[in-house]
Amino acid sequence: MSKLFCIGELLIDFKPESGEMTYKGNAGGAPANVCVQAAKLGQNGVYLTQVGQDAFGDYLIGVLKDCGVDVSHILQTDAHNTSLSFVSLNEYGDRKFAFYRRNAPDLYFPKNGFSDISFETGDILEFGSVALATKASADVHMDLIKKARVSRAFVAFDPNLRPDLWNDNIKLKETVLRFAGEADIIKLSGSEWNFLSFSISRGPFAIKPYPGFFGVNAKALLVTYGPRGAKLYLQDGREFSCPSYRVNAVDTTGAGDSFFGAFLSGMMDHDAIPFFFRELPFQDILDFACKAAAYACTGYGAIPAMGDRKTILDAIG
Repeated sequence: MSKLFCIGELLIDFKPESGEMTYKGNAGGAPANVCVQAAKLGQNGVYLTQVGQDAFGDYLIGVLKDCGVDVSHILQTDAHNTSLSFVSLNEYGDRKFAFYRRNAPDLYFPKNGFSDISFETGDILEFGSVALATKASADVHMDLIKKARVSRAFVAFDPNLRPDLWNDNIKLKETVLRFAGEADIIKLSGSEWNFLSFSISRGPFAIKPYPGFFGVNAKALLVTYGPRGAKLYLQDGREFSCPSYRVNAVDTTGAGDSFFGAFLSGMMDHDAIPFFFRELPFQDILDFACKAAAYACTGYGAIPAMGDRKTILDAIG
């Protein structure tokens, strides 16, 4: 059975509860959310990261383990504190973040921290851009990507842009485009597509999203549009779309991660390998991913609100 390896940040999202300064913490971090959603759907999820040697780090490892994720490759260090994020919600459930991760452990992976990781054909390596902000971490990501490529595993990238965590938007864009060029599967929000396709001299490109924008490796591009659903663009020119599913949304945190985790899980359910990627039932996989995302909006917190296949289908059909 194939495995989903996710690498990146692992932090605690604090959300307001009752009273102006009362918060409740939940495990978070986009790649971690993707990994948990896939695990809740029955996949073998493995998380690669580094957290602090502190109570927050211990808590996060415990949460992922309880969700069925393999946490044996999560490192701990006493040189950096576990990252924190404070999230505020508006009346529509949309979020605003305040991050406390200037010296986050996942920005300083040891050079050989994940040297024991090996991939097989059909495995997936998934990551985002938050933990690419330092050379040390970016180099570890690239080493894993090269190993995945040699083993004919998929490389999946969701930039999950957080400009506030970068000192330079140009560097952010360059880094994202560089790593997107290494990916087979790329997932973006509509606003992220606009950011990446924007030219100072020409304005926004008058083109629709397509995989070839990112390079020869890209086989599929997923673009999510929140309440307007999602689209899938394939390298061979085919397009698929699904509507959003109407739910009582109380918190959109982690919805995009749930979508991506469910989509990758669908690939794994059908034993996807790079050479036969085009044969997958893409419409069914995309539709279920949209249902998983909608379901995740019905509860508070990313990981606690995610469902397994039965709960998602029972709630949304």
